[in-house]
Amino acid sequence: MDSIKHTLIEEMVVVSLVVLLFLFHWRSALSILIQIPITIATSFILLNAFDISSNIMSLTGIALAIGVIVDNGIVMTENAYRNLAEYQAGEAASGPSGTDSPAPGPACPSPSASAPSTSTPT
Repeated sequence: MDSIKHTLIEEMVVVSLVVLLFLFHWRSALSILIQIPITIATSFILLNAFDISSNIMSLTGIALAIGVIVDNGIVMTENAYRNLAEYQAGEAASGPSGTDSPAPGPACPSPSASAPSTSTPT
């Protein structure tokens, strides 16, 4: 049990360092670190509920699933971070009035009114 605990802590430290290295955001690393123990606990609960033994195959599957979960967590975090940045950039560009349209100016005539007619009389 001690080696499992040591390995899990080691994995969480490595994942957090990698996430911090690539995203430079501690909240992103925290959200992914919270996902790892919850997923592992859920995996073992389901293994026990379905009466599946913890052999090499099931433990290898859990180890692979941890990599997929971390990858999905990074992708989702990057996507949320990008969407928030775009939203905040749009808020800053719209200015204090809350609209991104310029001040009202002279009305544009419609294209049909200003364009000469191309139909031929019959």
